[in-house]
Amino acid sequence: HTTVPVLTTPLKVTTTSDTNSLPKKDISPHIILKKHTSELLGIISDTSKLANDLWAADLIPYPVKDNVLTTLSLSRLEKASKLVDEVYRSLKVFNTPNILVKFCEVLKIQQNAGLTRIADDMLKQLSELVNKKVELGEQRETMDSLTSEFIKTEERVAQLKLQKMHLEDKGDSYVVDEKMFSLTGDKKCTLEWPDYGVRIDVSEGS
Repeated sequence: HTTVPVLTTPLKVTTTSDTNSLPKKDISPHIILKKHTSELLGIISDTSKLANDLWAADLIPYPVKDNVLTTLSLSRLEKASKLVDEVYRSLKVFNTPNILVKFCEVLKIQQNAGLTRIADDMLKQLSELVNKKVELGEQRETMDSLTSEFIKTEERVAQLKLQKMHLEDKGDSYVVDEKMFSLTGDKKCTLEWPDYGVRIDVSEGS
C-alpha cells in the first residue's frame, strides 16, 4: 500500500505557457518520470538513503524499503530500479502530480547534483503540463459557454419563426408572450426585455 502524499511544493501555474518542450500529445506525470528513468538509474548511488527517504515521504511501502536494505544479492542498479519502479507504479495508478513533486523533493535531498538537476527538469515539465491543462480547461469552458448561448439563440429564433407562421396563417394578432414591468414614480427610465430584444425608453412625465 502506498499513501498518496500531500502537495507541499507549489507549482507555478499560469493561464498561458510555453509547451514547446512537451510532446504534442497530452502526457501524464508518470510519462515525465519514465522519460528520465534511464538517467536516474545511472546516477543514483546511495540506494539505502534513497529508500529510507522515499519511505519517510510515504512514496514506497515498507516491504519495498526493507527489500532494498536487506537483500545483499541485489546490485545497486537493481535496487535503484526497484525504488524508481515503485514510484512510477504509484504515479500511473493515481495519476496525480503530488507524487512526482514529492519524489523530486526527495531527489533534491540526496546531495547529488545530477539528481537535483533531473528533479528540477521534471518539476519544470510538470508545471508546463499543469499550465497546459489549465489553459485547455479555460478554452473548453469558454467554448461550452458559447455553444450554450448559440443553442439558446437558435431555439429562440425557431420559436419566433413558428409564431410568425401562426400569425400569417391566422391573419390576426397573436400574443407571443407577456411580461409585467414595475415602475416607481414618474421619472425617465428604460424597460428592457432581453429575451425578445425589446427596449422601451419611458420619458419623464409620461
